Amino acid sequence: MKIHSLVGHIAAPIIALSALLAVASPAAAAPENPTPDARSQESQPPESGDSIYDVMGKAVTLPKCNRPTAVMRRGYYDATKDKGFGYDKMVHKHKVTAMHVWANVLLDPECGNDDHRSTSVNYDAIATREKCDFIVFACNVIDNIPLRMGLDYRPDPDDDNNQFGMVTLFCNKSDEHGTPLIECPSWINGAVPKPGFAP
Repeated sequence: MKIHSLVGHIAAPIIALSALLAVASPAAAAPENPTPDARSQESQPPESGDSIYDVMGKAVTLPKCNRPTAVMRRGYYDATKDKGFGYDKMVHKHKVTAMHVWANVLLDPECGNDDHRSTSVNYDAIATREKCDFIVFACNVIDNIPLRMGLDYRPDPDDDNNQFGMVTLFCNKSDEHGTPLIECPSWINGAVPKPGFAP
């Protein structure tokens, strides 16, 4: 599956980012109250009455994958211990702030690494950034980054045996020194997955 973000220009010196809108199911829409600070390396503690198990979003895989609706929980991220899961880890550690990204990675036509012998499944996609010249109607790929999302369908005994849900979503790429990319570039959040294209 490929995810596309376009950069267009009217004349050569003028370049602008074309932010595409995601076409996602209503269940995968962004929460009404998004995270207070997406730049923070550590999540804020839940407000009174809130829980790390609060569901922030739901999304589905392709019908052929035969999996139940996936959930994304609030989770947490502790930067000092580099531990966490869920929405807070995706946002605060990996800087993926757009909810449609995780929902559409689930549309991996290969159904992830799913052999139905494990409750943990990794789903993959590729985010592609293009620069387009709308005078000559041509686009060139200027960047592409593989995405990987880990999802655990197991019942969680700490949450009344409900599905644990999304563990994390990150850019599965290393820099020129071989160091894994921790923070995804901001253009990832304007990218839209195109279902049906395997990485």
